[in-house]
Amino acid sequence: MEVGDDTVTIHGERRQDRQEERDGMFWTERSYGSFTRTIPLPPGAITDSAKASFNNGVLEVVMQAPSAETRRGRRLDISGSAEEGKK
Repeated sequence: MEVGDDTVTIHGERRQDRQEERDGMFWTERSYGSFTRTIPLPPGAITDSAKASFNNGVLEVVMQAPSAETRRGRRLDISGSAEEGKK
């Protein structure tokens, strides 16, 4: 797992083996493959605080969210008037 400034990237590999014996016939199946997932983070996420745990097949990644000040927008006034555009 890699944590960048604005993304979390997870690399992994899946492996599955199945065996079954029925009516005198033996059957086995194997599947495997690697994967990569990239998840975008919200602007201002504090990636230095990231911690990860893996329990019962579930990967949990926790990090501090951006402060409310970082997330808030701001209002902009638009200069000019509609009449100036007609000239």
